[in-house]
Amino acid sequence: MSRMRLFLLSAVAMFAVGAFASTSALAITPVYLVCLEKAGSGKKYEDRNCSKENAGTGKFELVEVTSFLPANGTSGVSTLTATIAGAELVITCKKDLFTGEIGPKGLSKGEVLYRECSAGNSSGEFTSCQVPNINFKFVDQLVEKSATEVEDEFKPAGGSNLFVNIVIENKEGKSCAEKNTYPVEGTQNAEVEKPSLGCKLLRELTFTPSGSHLTIKGNTATYKGKVSIDLNNDDSWGASIP
Repeated sequence: MSRMRLFLLSAVAMFAVGAFASTSALAITPVYLVCLEKAGSGKKYEDRNCSKENAGTGKFELVEVTSFLPANGTSGVSTLTATIAGAELVITCKKDLFTGEIGPKGLSKGEVLYRECSAGNSSGEFTSCQVPNINFKFVDQLVEKSATEVEDEFKPAGGSNLFVNIVIENKEGKSCAEKNTYPVEGTQNAEVEKPSLGCKLLRELTFTPSGSHLTIKGNTATYKGKVSIDLNNDDSWGASIP
């Protein structure tokens, strides 16, 4: 075999190894951490929020979550927007209730109930229509957005592409032109915000249109909202890139 061929094969091999290493480096899975009083060898903090480092007398450590921990949360106004057959449709819900669990390797799951919902467009609410409560289950996975940023990717539970069917119906004694069932499909990413220090920590998730990969009846849809989630046992927690 010629020297040139050996060189080329070596170059190809080095390229393949480098590509594999680069792919592996990008495939980092963020994890959930919880602040616990622990007699270990990790970085020490002096408070149960792990907000103030103290290597001398600190008793708390940030520990990776290794089992599913119950959590709950609430949010304010949320909106889902799409253009269907040339007409804008906006589903607005004033409240929602989240129940679920955070778990190992950045995985979590849960159920959400949207309440006080209505249908309309950017000009206002459709006064002849009403939207019953919207309830569905999901699974979500922390993903690395950049070297310092984490997002949470939400998917429908059960392996389906369907999140939920939103129903718009007539108000009593009225006729709603938009009466129909609207299937919402796809995925939605949320920004994981850094929790405030010096108080009981909450993980805040911010949903923006840029994180939406959703459709309604095959039409592009975007979701906007914000939710604060707390562990049921009140332990402080957050997300981190290993």
